[in-house]
Amino acid sequence: SLKPLEGARATIVLGGSTVTVTLDNRGVGRATFKIVPGLQRATVMLEDAISVGHTQLHKRVEVPRDVEVPVVPDVAQPSPGDLLAGKYVLQLQLGEGGFGAVYRARDMLTDRLVAVKVPHAYFAPEEVQGELVTEALKMAEASRRLNKEGKTVVEIFDAGVYMLEDISRREKGRVMAIIMEYCEGGSLRTLLDSGGVKEPFLLARKVGEKLSRLHREGVIHGDLKPENVLLSGGEVLLADFYTAAFLTRFDEVRRFRKLAFTEGYAPPELVERGEVSLKTDVYSFAAIIVEMLTGNLPAPDSLPMPLLEMGVKPSLLKLLEQALSSNPRHRPTIEEIVDELPANPK
Repeated sequence: SLKPLEGARATIVLGGSTVTVTLDNRGVGRATFKIVPGLQRATVMLEDAISVGHTQLHKRVEVPRDVEVPVVPDVAQPSPGDLLAGKYVLQLQLGEGGFGAVYRARDMLTDRLVAVKVPHAYFAPEEVQGELVTEALKMAEASRRLNKEGKTVVEIFDAGVYMLEDISRREKGRVMAIIMEYCEGGSLRTLLDSGGVKEPFLLARKVGEKLSRLHREGVIHGDLKPENVLLSGGEVLLADFYTAAFLTRFDEVRRFRKLAFTEGYAPPELVERGEVSLKTDVYSFAAIIVEMLTGNLPAPDSLPMPLLEMGVKPSLLKLLEQALSSNPRHRPTIEEIVDELPANPK
Protein backbone atom coordinates (compact mmCIF):
# COMPACT_ATOMS: atom_id res chain seq x y z
CA SER A 1 0.00 0.00 0.00
CA LEU A 2 1.14 3.54 -0.69
CA LYS A 3 2.01 5.79 2.20
CA PRO A 4 2.86 9.52 1.90
CA LEU A 5 6.01 10.38 3.85
CA GLU A 6 6.61 13.21 6.30
CA GLY A 7 7.63 16.31 4.39
CA ALA A 8 5.92 15.25 1.17
CA ARG A 9 3.76 17.88 -0.51
CA ALA A 10 0.07 17.48 -1.23
CA THR A 11 -1.68 19.83 -3.62
CA ILE A 12 -5.46 19.88 -3.35
CA VAL A 13 -7.66 21.38 -6.06
CA LEU A 14 -11.25 21.91 -4.94
CA GLY A 15 -13.98 24.34 -5.97
CA GLY A 16 -11.67 26.28 -8.26
CA SER A 17 -9.09 26.86 -5.50
CA THR A 18 -5.66 25.26 -5.13
CA VAL A 19 -3.85 24.78 -1.81
CA THR A 20 -0.48 23.08 -1.21
CA VAL A 21 0.33 21.65 2.22
CA THR A 22 3.29 19.77 3.72
CA LEU A 23 2.43 16.45 5.34
CA ASP A 24 3.22 15.75 8.99
CA ASN A 25 4.79 12.62 10.51
CA ARG A 26 1.54 10.69 9.96
CA GLY A 27 1.38 11.61 6.29
CA VAL A 28 -1.50 13.97 7.09
CA GLY A 29 -2.04 17.52 5.89
CA ARG A 30 -4.95 19.90 6.41
CA ALA A 31 -6.24 22.66 4.17
CA THR A 32 -9.17 25.07 4.38
CA PHE A 33 -11.29 25.99 1.36
CA LYS A 34 -14.10 28.44 0.84
CA ILE A 35 -16.49 26.65 -1.50
CA VAL A 36 -20.18 26.46 -2.28
CA PRO A 37 -22.34 23.49 -1.20
CA GLY A 38 -23.08 20.70 -3.67
CA LEU A 39 -21.16 17.99 -5.50
CA GLN A 40 -17.56 19.08 -6.06
CA ARG A 41 -14.64 17.38 -7.78
CA ALA A 42 -11.52 17.31 -5.61
CA THR A 43 -8.09 16.31 -6.92
CA VAL A 44 -5.23 15.49 -4.55
CA MET A 45 -1.70 15.40 -6.00
CA LEU A 46 1.03 13.87 -3.82
CA GLU A 47 4.53 14.94 -4.74
CA ASP A 48 8.15 14.36 -3.70
CA ALA A 49 8.11 11.19 -1.59
CA ILE A 50 5.90 8.13 -1.41
CA SER A 51 6.79 4.82 0.22
CA VAL A 52 5.85 1.38 -1.08
CA GLY A 53 6.92 -1.00 1.67
CA HIS A 54 10.55 -0.06 2.40
CA THR A 55 11.08 1.65 -0.95
CA GLN A 56 10.88 5.41 -1.27
CA LEU A 57 9.75 6.76 -4.60
CA HIS A 58 10.05 10.35 -5.80
CA LYS A 59 7.05 10.71 -8.03
CA ARG A 60 3.67 12.35 -8.40
CA VAL A 61 0.40 10.56 -7.67
CA GLU A 62 -2.92 12.15 -8.62
CA VAL A 63 -6.16 11.06 -6.92
CA PRO A 64 -9.50 12.48 -8.18
CA ARG A 65 -12.49 12.30 -5.86
CA ASP A 66 -16.09 13.56 -5.92
CA VAL A 67 -17.00 15.28 -2.65
CA GLU A 68 -20.47 16.42 -1.63
CA VAL A 69 -20.14 19.63 0.35
CA PRO A 70 -22.97 20.11 2.87
CA VAL A 71 -24.86 23.29 3.56
CA VAL A 72 -23.64 24.40 6.98
CA PRO A 73 -26.48 25.97 9.00
CA ASP A 74 -25.79 29.19 10.84
CA VAL A 75 -25.93 27.84 14.39
CA ALA A 76 -24.14 28.43 17.68
CA GLN A 77 -20.55 27.18 17.78
CA PRO A 78 -19.16 25.98 21.13
CA SER A 79 -15.96 27.49 22.53
CA PRO A 80 -13.92 26.88 25.72
CA GLY A 81 -15.49 28.82 28.57
CA ASP A 82 -19.03 28.35 27.29
CA LEU A 83 -21.73 26.96 29.56
CA LEU A 84 -23.90 24.12 28.23
CA ALA A 85 -27.28 23.21 29.71
CA GLY A 86 -26.64 25.54 32.63
CA LYS A 87 -24.12 23.18 34.25
CA TYR A 88 -21.38 21.94 31.88
CA VAL A 89 -18.45 24.37 31.60
CA LEU A 90 -16.49 23.62 28.43
CA GLN A 91 -12.78 23.65 29.29
CA LEU A 92 -10.96 22.67 26.10
CA GLN A 93 -11.50 20.97 22.77
CA LEU A 94 -10.08 17.46 22.89
CA GLY A 95 -10.42 16.75 19.20
CA GLU A 96 -12.56 17.05 16.12
CA GLY A 97 -13.58 14.26 13.79
CA GLY A 98 -15.84 13.86 10.82
CA PHE A 99 -18.99 13.58 12.93
CA GLY A 100 -18.34 16.35 15.44
CA ALA A 101 -16.09 17.98 18.02
CA VAL A 102 -15.39 16.68 21.54
CA TYR A 103 -14.78 18.92 24.55
CA ARG A 104 -13.66 18.27 28.08
CA ALA A 105 -16.12 19.87 30.46
CA ARG A 106 -16.76 20.09 34.17
CA ASP A 107 -20.20 19.30 35.56
CA MET A 108 -20.69 22.06 38.13
CA LEU A 109 -23.40 20.10 39.97
CA THR A 110 -21.32 16.95 40.58
CA ASP A 111 -17.82 18.48 40.19
CA ARG A 112 -16.77 15.72 37.80
CA LEU A 113 -15.17 15.87 34.38
CA VAL A 114 -17.21 14.73 31.38
CA ALA A 115 -16.69 14.61 27.63
CA VAL A 116 -19.18 16.53 25.51
CA LYS A 117 -19.65 15.66 21.84
CA VAL A 118 -21.33 18.24 19.62
CA PRO A 119 -22.20 16.87 16.15
CA HIS A 120 -21.47 19.07 13.17
CA ALA A 121 -24.58 21.08 12.32
CA TYR A 122 -25.05 19.50 8.89
CA PHE A 123 -25.39 16.07 10.55
CA ALA A 124 -27.95 17.33 13.04
CA PRO A 125 -30.25 19.83 11.31
CA GLU A 126 -33.03 21.14 13.53
CA GLU A 127 -35.74 18.99 11.94
CA VAL A 128 -34.06 15.69 12.92
CA GLN A 129 -32.46 16.65 16.23
CA GLY A 130 -35.27 15.07 18.23
CA GLU A 131 -34.82 11.74 16.46
CA LEU A 132 -31.03 11.91 16.88
CA VAL A 133 -31.42 12.56 20.60
CA THR A 134 -33.82 9.61 20.92
CA GLU A 135 -31.30 7.35 19.19
CA ALA A 136 -28.46 8.69 21.37
CA LEU A 137 -30.50 7.96 24.51
CA LYS A 138 -31.00 4.38 23.28
CA MET A 139 -27.23 4.14 22.93
CA ALA A 140 -26.88 5.50 26.49
CA GLU A 141 -28.97 2.58 27.71
CA ALA A 142 -26.88 0.24 25.53
CA SER A 143 -23.68 1.59 27.10
CA ARG A 144 -24.95 0.79 30.59
CA ARG A 145 -25.97 -2.70 29.48
CA LEU A 146 -22.63 -3.35 27.77
CA ASN A 147 -20.69 -2.24 30.85
CA LYS A 148 -22.61 -4.38 33.35
CA GLU A 149 -20.28 -7.37 33.02
CA GLY A 150 -17.11 -5.30 32.70
CA LYS A 151 -16.17 -1.97 31.18
CA THR A 152 -16.44 -2.18 27.41
CA VAL A 153 -17.48 1.21 26.03
CA VAL A 154 -17.31 4.84 27.03
CA GLU A 155 -20.54 5.36 28.92
CA ILE A 156 -23.07 7.85 27.60
CA PHE A 157 -24.71 9.77 30.45
CA ASP A 158 -27.20 11.92 28.58
CA ALA A 159 -28.08 13.55 25.26
CA GLY A 160 -30.29 16.44 24.30
CA VAL A 161 -30.64 19.82 22.66
CA TYR A 162 -29.25 22.31 25.17
CA MET A 163 -28.84 26.06 25.51
CA LEU A 164 -25.27 27.25 24.98
CA GLU A 165 -24.11 30.42 26.78
CA ASP A 166 -20.85 32.26 26.24
CA ILE A 167 -18.30 33.09 28.94
CA SER A 168 -20.31 36.17 29.99
CA ARG A 169 -23.44 33.97 30.13
CA ARG A 170 -25.19 35.46 27.14
CA GLU A 171 -27.24 32.96 25.16
CA LYS A 172 -25.58 31.82 21.92
CA GLY A 173 -28.29 29.38 20.83
CA ARG A 174 -29.28 25.74 21.20
CA VAL A 175 -27.05 22.85 20.14
CA MET A 176 -27.38 19.09 20.20
CA ALA A 177 -24.82 17.42 22.47
CA ILE A 178 -23.98 13.97 23.82
CA ILE A 179 -22.62 13.87 27.40
CA MET A 180 -20.14 11.04 27.96
CA GLU A 181 -17.63 9.59 30.37
CA TYR A 182 -14.26 11.33 30.29
CA CYS A 183 -11.14 9.13 30.03
CA GLU A 184 -7.81 10.51 31.27
CA GLY A 185 -5.50 8.05 29.52
CA GLY A 186 -5.68 9.29 25.95
CA SER A 187 -6.22 7.06 22.95
CA LEU A 188 -4.45 4.52 20.77
CA ARG A 189 -3.77 7.42 18.41
CA THR A 190 -1.75 9.05 21.20
CA LEU A 191 0.43 5.92 21.44
CA LEU A 192 0.88 5.62 17.68
CA ASP A 193 1.91 9.27 17.39
CA SER A 194 4.38 9.04 20.30
CA GLY A 195 6.53 6.20 19.00
CA GLY A 196 4.24 3.22 18.55
CA VAL A 197 2.72 0.46 20.66
CA LYS A 198 5.13 -1.65 22.75
CA GLU A 199 2.86 -4.70 22.96
CA PRO A 200 0.67 -4.54 19.83
CA PHE A 201 -0.69 -8.09 20.07
CA LEU A 202 -1.73 -7.62 23.70
CA LEU A 203 -3.51 -4.36 22.88
CA ALA A 204 -5.09 -5.92 19.79
CA ARG A 205 -6.43 -8.74 21.93
CA LYS A 206 -8.00 -6.24 24.37
CA VAL A 207 -9.60 -4.28 21.53
CA GLY A 208 -10.86 -7.49 19.91
CA GLU A 209 -12.40 -8.76 23.14
CA LYS A 210 -14.29 -5.50 23.66
CA LEU A 211 -15.43 -5.49 20.04
CA SER A 212 -16.60 -9.11 20.34
CA ARG A 213 -18.67 -8.08 23.35
CA LEU A 214 -20.40 -5.43 21.22
CA HIS A 215 -21.09 -7.93 18.46
CA ARG A 216 -22.53 -10.51 20.85
CA GLU A 217 -25.03 -7.84 21.91
CA GLY A 218 -25.85 -7.10 18.27
CA VAL A 219 -24.12 -3.70 18.34
CA ILE A 220 -22.05 -2.58 15.35
CA HIS A 221 -19.45 0.10 16.04
CA GLY A 222 -19.15 1.50 12.52
CA ASP A 223 -16.25 3.90 13.08
CA LEU A 224 -13.47 1.89 14.72
CA LYS A 225 -10.15 3.77 14.53
CA PRO A 226 -7.28 4.59 16.93
CA GLU A 227 -8.98 7.81 18.06
CA ASN A 228 -11.96 5.75 19.27
CA VAL A 229 -9.86 3.25 21.23
CA LEU A 230 -9.44 4.97 24.60
CA LEU A 231 -6.99 3.89 27.31
CA SER A 232 -7.97 4.00 30.97
CA GLY A 233 -5.92 2.43 33.77
CA GLY A 234 -4.38 -0.20 31.51
CA GLU A 235 -7.75 -1.10 30.05
CA VAL A 236 -9.35 -0.34 26.70
CA LEU A 237 -12.70 1.37 26.16
CA LEU A 238 -14.44 1.86 22.82
CA ALA A 239 -15.80 5.32 22.08
CA ASP A 240 -18.33 6.51 19.47
CA PHE A 241 -19.86 3.05 19.24
CA TYR A 242 -23.16 4.62 18.17
CA THR A 243 -21.83 5.74 14.76
CA ALA A 244 -23.27 2.75 12.90
CA ALA A 245 -26.73 3.42 14.34
CA PHE A 246 -26.61 6.99 13.10
CA LEU A 247 -25.22 5.95 9.69
CA THR A 248 -27.99 3.45 9.06
CA ARG A 249 -30.96 5.42 10.43
CA PHE A 250 -30.49 9.01 9.30
CA ASP A 251 -30.33 10.24 5.72
CA GLU A 252 -28.21 13.31 6.51
CA VAL A 253 -25.54 11.21 8.20
CA ARG A 254 -25.58 8.62 5.41
CA ARG A 255 -25.50 11.30 2.71
CA PHE A 256 -22.34 12.87 4.13
CA ARG A 257 -20.83 9.60 5.37
CA LYS A 258 -17.47 10.34 3.74
CA LEU A 259 -17.19 13.26 6.14
CA ALA A 260 -18.29 11.16 9.12
CA PHE A 261 -15.53 8.55 9.25
CA THR A 262 -11.82 8.15 8.59
CA GLU A 263 -11.57 6.46 5.23
CA GLY A 264 -8.33 4.54 5.87
CA TYR A 265 -10.15 2.39 8.45
CA ALA A 266 -13.42 2.06 6.54
CA PRO A 267 -14.11 -0.84 4.14
CA PRO A 268 -15.05 -0.23 0.51
CA GLU A 269 -18.76 -1.01 0.97
CA LEU A 270 -19.04 1.76 3.59
CA VAL A 271 -17.05 4.28 1.58
CA GLU A 272 -18.81 3.59 -1.71
CA ARG A 273 -22.35 2.60 -0.73
CA GLY A 274 -22.83 3.46 2.95
CA GLU A 275 -23.38 -0.20 3.89
CA VAL A 276 -22.69 -1.09 7.53
CA SER A 277 -22.54 -4.56 9.11
CA LEU A 278 -20.57 -6.55 11.67
CA LYS A 279 -18.03 -7.12 8.87
CA THR A 280 -17.41 -3.36 8.76
CA ASP A 281 -15.80 -3.62 12.20
CA VAL A 282 -13.76 -6.67 11.13
CA TYR A 283 -12.11 -4.65 8.35
CA SER A 284 -11.39 -1.74 10.69
CA PHE A 285 -9.99 -4.05 13.39
CA ALA A 286 -7.58 -5.64 10.88
CA ALA A 287 -6.50 -2.19 9.64
CA ILE A 288 -5.70 -1.13 13.22
CA ILE A 289 -3.65 -4.31 13.85
CA VAL A 290 -1.65 -3.73 10.67
CA GLU A 291 -1.02 -0.10 11.61
CA MET A 292 0.12 -1.03 15.13
CA LEU A 293 2.59 -3.57 13.70
CA THR A 294 3.96 -1.62 10.74
CA GLY A 295 3.01 2.03 11.09
CA ASN A 296 1.25 1.75 7.71
CA LEU A 297 -2.44 1.56 6.90
CA PRO A 298 -3.32 -1.23 4.46
CA ALA A 299 -5.26 -0.89 1.25
CA PRO A 300 -8.22 -3.20 0.57
CA ASP A 301 -7.24 -6.73 -0.47
CA SER A 302 -3.57 -6.27 0.45
CA LEU A 303 -1.06 -6.31 3.29
CA PRO A 304 1.91 -3.90 3.52
CA MET A 305 5.20 -5.52 2.57
CA PRO A 306 6.85 -4.86 6.00
CA LEU A 307 4.19 -7.03 7.67
CA LEU A 308 5.14 -9.97 5.46
CA GLU A 309 8.75 -9.62 6.61
CA MET A 310 8.06 -9.50 10.37
CA GLY A 311 7.73 -13.20 11.09
CA VAL A 312 4.02 -13.03 11.85
CA LYS A 313 2.60 -16.57 11.77
CA PRO A 314 1.01 -17.49 8.42
CA SER A 315 -2.39 -18.32 9.91
CA LEU A 316 -2.73 -14.80 11.33
CA LEU A 317 -1.51 -13.22 8.08
CA LYS A 318 -4.14 -15.18 6.18
CA LEU A 319 -6.91 -14.01 8.51
CA LEU A 320 -5.77 -10.38 8.29
CA GLU A 321 -5.72 -10.59 4.50
CA GLN A 322 -9.23 -12.07 4.51
CA ALA A 323 -10.39 -9.39 6.96
CA LEU A 324 -9.21 -6.71 4.53
CA SER A 325 -11.10 -8.24 1.62
CA SER A 326 -13.25 -5.85 -0.38
CA ASN A 327 -15.96 -8.53 -0.20
CA PRO A 328 -17.52 -8.56 3.31
CA ARG A 329 -18.57 -12.20 2.92
CA HIS A 330 -14.92 -13.26 2.78
CA ARG A 331 -14.03 -11.70 6.13
CA PRO A 332 -13.66 -13.78 9.30
CA THR A 333 -15.21 -12.90 12.65
CA ILE A 334 -13.51 -10.79 15.31
CA GLU A 335 -13.28 -13.90 17.51
CA GLU A 336 -11.40 -15.83 14.81
CA ILE A 337 -8.78 -13.09 14.58
CA VAL A 338 -8.46 -12.80 18.37
CA ASP A 339 -7.96 -16.58 18.66
CA GLU A 340 -4.97 -16.36 16.28
CA LEU A 341 -3.25 -13.47 18.06
CA PRO A 342 -0.08 -14.63 19.86
CA ALA A 343 -0.70 -15.39 23.54
CA ASN A 344 2.61 -13.81 24.56
CA PRO A 345 3.02 -10.07 23.82
CA LYS A 346 5.65 -9.33 21.19
